[in-house]
Amino acid sequence: MITIFDKIIDGSIDSKIVYEDNNWLAFLDIKPENPGHTILINKISNSENILDETIEIRNEFINKSKDITELLKSTLNASGFQLKFNCGADAGQEVFRTHMHIIPYYNHECDWTPEAIYKKIRT
Repeated sequence: MITIFDKIIDGSIDSKIVYEDNNWLAFLDIKPENPGHTILINKISNSENILDETIEIRNEFINKSKDITELLKSTLNASGFQLKFNCGADAGQEVFRTHMHIIPYYNHECDWTPEAIYKKIRT
């Protein structure tokens, strides 16, 4: 089954990409829980959720999330993060391809628009 994330990977759906390499893609969530809410996906694996992934991919998610949190700390001055995987519809999973939600939190006022956030991250 082709998901919206597959379409983001192949470029047929536009997204606000904040990080990309050969295996990973991170982009701003279209329904953010907090400003800077980012989705991290592995471009190679198409497992349904993190519970179906190999130990290597699970470890890579954690390692790559460190890079993304450092990016959000340095560009948005985020002071804390929630790293979250939803596994199954009853747990809130809407797209059935493994992805991590990286949700920044702030100890300062942060009411930036998604466009302003994207500009801060990309500069």
